[in-house]
Amino acid sequence: MDYNYYKLILLVTGNSSSTNKFLKKLAEEKNFHYVNLNLALSEKLIQIPFERRWLFVNGMLDEILRKNEHEVLVVDNTEILFEKHLKLEPIGTLKNISRYKKMIASVRGVLKDDCLVYARPGEEEYRTYRIKELEFNVLKHEEG
Repeated sequence: MDYNYYKLILLVTGNSSSTNKFLKKLAEEKNFHYVNLNLALSEKLIQIPFERRWLFVNGMLDEILRKNEHEVLVVDNTEILFEKHLKLEPIGTLKNISRYKKMIASVRGVLKDDCLVYARPGEEEYRTYRIKELEFNVLKHEEG
């Protein structure tokens, strides 16, 4: 499958601490721009009443990611995208932005039975994605 349309590499990790270190080092060595998405988006959303945040989140993500002046972004700490009250489709959001911006993004989760699994069944944030249907590269980040 040709993955040229979406410029996204998704790193799936169970250990966000080792992935944070890896991504920061990668960004520094390759001169990519590192974005702590939880922090950057939270700083913008805090000004908006909780029940109205979903109305503004896409525009804020555009400001943080799509309109970013850097050619390649390393996007870490993406858990905020899975917050139910923001009414986002998290992986679809990253995928859409990657049409305009080259990104390496991390997601906490597991790869199981050819699927990316986020959270546990029964949890509000639980999601599964069939890897073959994602149309971009998905890699497992191993500690070490």
